Amino acid sequence: MTRLGLALTAATLVVGVLASTVEAYTDKQLELFLQEMVPEEEKAAFMRYAIIRGYEVTEGVHTGLYVPEVSVTASPKLLKALYKYFLKQHSMPSITTHPYPMDVICFPSGCIEINDPGVHPFN
Repeated sequence: MTRLGLALTAATLVVGVLASTVEAYTDKQLELFLQEMVPEEEKAAFMRYAIIRGYEVTEGVHTGLYVPEVSVTASPKLLKALYKYFLKQHSMPSITTHPYPMDVICFPSGCIEINDPGVHPFN
């Protein structure tokens, strides 16, 4: 197994342990997870994945939106926490004034701008 494979296996174990023992995630824990467990080249794709899947878990609906494949495994509980974190920290009122609408994911509960520098506190 490659070094990356071992790291991802370890990350999966850590995420699984966290998901089974933590009642609720703090913002700091979520930021640390994103910084330490998600490979740099996959951060944007993972954020899109986590936001969409987290919304689906939270609302109990399937959006039909494109969800990229990612190598990091996250529990439904973690995805829900990440979605709520991004919605709380990086939501925007309207997409109509945004110059790059492809960088925005919108749900009935609000829109999240993926390329907002504030969305990437771990870079």
